[in-house]
Amino acid sequence: MVGKYDKHIVKAVNEDFGNRDPVMSATTEVASVIGPMEHAKKNLRKWMKTEKRKAAIAPLGSALSLLGAKAEVRYQPKGVVGAISPWNFPMNLALAPLAGILSAGNRVMHKPSELTPSTSDLLKQMIEEYFDEAEMAVFVGDAEVGAAFSGLAFDHMIFTGGTSIAKHVIKGCFRKFSTFNFRAWRKISSCCGQECKNKRYCAESYARQNNECRTNLLSS
Repeated sequence: MVGKYDKHIVKAVNEDFGNRDPVMSATTEVASVIGPMEHAKKNLRKWMKTEKRKAAIAPLGSALSLLGAKAEVRYQPKGVVGAISPWNFPMNLALAPLAGILSAGNRVMHKPSELTPSTSDLLKQMIEEYFDEAEMAVFVGDAEVGAAFSGLAFDHMIFTGGTSIAKHVIKGCFRKFSTFNFRAWRKISSCCGQECKNKRYCAESYARQNNECRTNLLSS
């Protein structure tokens, strides 16, 4: 799927940003997505294996273990996972988490950012071509759609974005008793002295089109 649409992804990202370097987009939005998928494919059988445990009476430990009893851990799908991805790496942060979600046997409902409409529309097209709607569905729309989406009773929620939005999503998870994984960011200024490698810092920020989670720079 990613290989077929690689050029379309780069084009869509450039339409949304207007100044994205094609090589950088191909690296961050296409090539970097393959790694998590290959990793999941390689290790899935190992992750699925049942793990043996001692049938001990906590907190006394194995000294008073139940005679003849056996214990094991079986990993099972959570169910339907809701995923909300941000604008800064719109295709990467939408597709990379899917490797773990789908390989664990879950279903996915995904809400991409409304700030990158071309990429979001392309993502929806890709998913509809390769997945049944019962396996994964993409919902595009504005903040109102996002608010309704975050209020659904998911079995698990994955969110990447700003802290201001994260607060509302977390409240929704608590009301629905949903478990969640969050990666939220905010702007934090940093002061760099004379010994700071300012040129390197600025070069890295420029290479990433200033879209990475990185502190603002104040040099002295």
